[in-house]
Amino acid sequence: MLAAPALTGLAAAAATACCLSARAQTPPITAAVPAAAVQTIVVTAASRGERAALDEPVRIDSLDAEALEAGQVTDLRDLARALPNVSVPRQPARFGLAQGTAGREGNAGLTVRGLGANRVAMVIDGLRLPRSYGIGANAFGRDHVDFGVIDRIELVRGPASALYGSDSLAGVLAFTTRSPSSFLKNGRPVGGQVGLSYSGDDDSLRLGATVAVRASERFEWLVSASALRGHALDNQGSVGGTGATRTEPNPQDDRGGAALFKGAWKAAAGHASTFTLEANTHRSEYEILSGRSATVLDLDGSERRERQRASVEHHWQAGLPIADELRFSLGVQRSESRQFAAEDRATAADRQRDARYRERSVQASVLADKSLPQGRLPQRITYGMDVSRTKLTQYTTGVTPPAGETFPLKRFPDTTEQSFALFAQDEITHGRVTVTPGLRWDHYRLSPRRGDPLSLPDPASLSDSALSPKLAALWRIDPVWRIYGQFATGFRAPSPYQLNEYFENPAQFYRSIPNPDLKPEKSRGFELGVKAGGAAASFEAAVFHHRYRDFIDDRVRVGGTGTAADPMVFQSVNRARARIRGFELKGDITLAGAWQLRAAYGYTRGRDDDTGQPLNSVDPARLTLGAAYDTDAWRVGMDLTHRAAKHRKDIDSTGQAGPLLATGRSTVVDLTARWTLRPGLRLSGGLYNLTDRKVLDWANVAGVPATTTVADAYTSPGRHAGVTLVWDL
Repeated sequence: MLAAPALTGLAAAAATACCLSARAQTPPITAAVPAAAVQTIVVTAASRGERAALDEPVRIDSLDAEALEAGQVTDLRDLARALPNVSVPRQPARFGLAQGTAGREGNAGLTVRGLGANRVAMVIDGLRLPRSYGIGANAFGRDHVDFGVIDRIELVRGPASALYGSDSLAGVLAFTTRSPSSFLKNGRPVGGQVGLSYSGDDDSLRLGATVAVRASERFEWLVSASALRGHALDNQGSVGGTGATRTEPNPQDDRGGAALFKGAWKAAAGHASTFTLEANTHRSEYEILSGRSATVLDLDGSERRERQRASVEHHWQAGLPIADELRFSLGVQRSESRQFAAEDRATAADRQRDARYRERSVQASVLADKSLPQGRLPQRITYGMDVSRTKLTQYTTGVTPPAGETFPLKRFPDTTEQSFALFAQDEITHGRVTVTPGLRWDHYRLSPRRGDPLSLPDPASLSDSALSPKLAALWRIDPVWRIYGQFATGFRAPSPYQLNEYFENPAQFYRSIPNPDLKPEKSRGFELGVKAGGAAASFEAAVFHHRYRDFIDDRVRVGGTGTAADPMVFQSVNRARARIRGFELKGDITLAGAWQLRAAYGYTRGRDDDTGQPLNSVDPARLTLGAAYDTDAWRVGMDLTHRAAKHRKDIDSTGQAGPLLATGRSTVVDLTARWTLRPGLRLSGGLYNLTDRKVLDWANVAGVPATTTVADAYTSPGRHAGVTLVWDL
């Protein structure tokens, strides 16, 4: 039986659907539909080309710059706040020097429909973003994007390897950066924006500015820059002082900045090129008071993340027999994360750890579109090629290494990862129905450096291929309503560290060895849904069932008893088969031209088929209800978010010393407002967690023992305010 929040969400969705049905009973499908009668949101991520969101046979969320500003979305954690079946794990900074990664990775990544980490591909302007990596006391997350330079975000749910290849088991998160045309509307030669925002949950202040110039009829450019100062994310812990019992956040100082240059050049009729330079950096300084004890006098840490890229895109309205439009892109990207920790010990030798993780990549693609409108079955064919080459490096050094180890060392050898892919999809239309088959072939190779004295002397290489088919269908019932279904596949190739992670500690009688026989993780997903979009309302509902196999489990004990004669042996292995199923509802409606009502609900269940145990990566159900009164001059709104409980029966504690921490249900109320002070000048604000509710979000506590005495350290921020002032130049 459905819980009350689910019934509430269904009722809200049903009301939206009834309203849409009433509005849709006018013109038949053959009649011309006024542009204002149907929502015309354009998305690019689901098909790697411009399509109306209503006509994409898959669930996709799209947020433009206006929505990001109104929702005060400044990072991945804010992005997931209102999206059903989406979460971003973030634990407090309570890490140790030699063990305990908690909090080092910040926003660790995106979890979509119960799968996260590197199983959700993240791209920016079509280029793949760096992956996360963790070992021992070091963890490097995926916070490599400054939202101050983002113009649009799209989330495609479900397996998407037919267009994106590896890492797309659970979905794709695509960022599009700002472009000059966004600020140079109505023939303006100069435009821009200045923004100042404050967020009370981490006491952060952000200042950003953008200037766009149309230098000539053929060339326009944009420069955007931002700076950030902040502190530790707040919680509702009440125990201060030093030592392991502390639940208040450890002192933290954050600094960051980003810069973006984009030039758009129309060399000739039908030709358009875009040049982009982007850089962002983030630095955190930690004072780990919770890590102090009778033997540890002081523990401090720091982290620095950097990413730079240069890219060029060229669009050619070719008009050729093989392609109406051709798009070429080439990008070079460099990212590096560095974590440092120093421990002052009372009697034993002081210790330091300095760990680095680096990715350097070159990515290129060619994409072609060809429409065949003639004949009984009009078609639109999209096909292309992706090529990439990435060098991955890990390096660890420090003072007083663990007994049996020697600094410096590398946990896996420097590795060059190469991939080549061909893909195609064909949108075949017959009357109201469009069928879209697609297929992608990927070939990937991992080539580790041999003979490195800091790493494995004879590492394993890997060369393999993968086929990723998909088949989708969409039925246009009338100008407003759509029914769709999709079968899609995904895969994730083994990473260099999963293939060749190596370390040995003779003093502690254990070692980690490579596994040259690793297979890629695979997924198959079915999704059925209905969509509707009108001028005053929209509605989406989807049910999904995804199967996964050959999950890669890192650092599994595969042998040894832990003695000098028979040391324990650890290795990454393929072993899990799993299934995830659920449904999602989303709807909004505008009444009397000013009142806006919206609802979203996500429900997911997952199971490991090998053990019969639930999947701990699956989040509890979540319901969001919102109401707002919106005029040209001002807007006020209220949002209610209800999280279901994560019960013990839904948690797999196998292999743990005892049961893991469960979470109760919670309801949080947020108030928001916007005021147009004058044309082009807007003030937005919000009061979040209005009732100061203590919330344990499952995404943040997964894996924490039920016996913990510091559960409050993992709570979400209490009541806090946020303010944003934006001036359009």
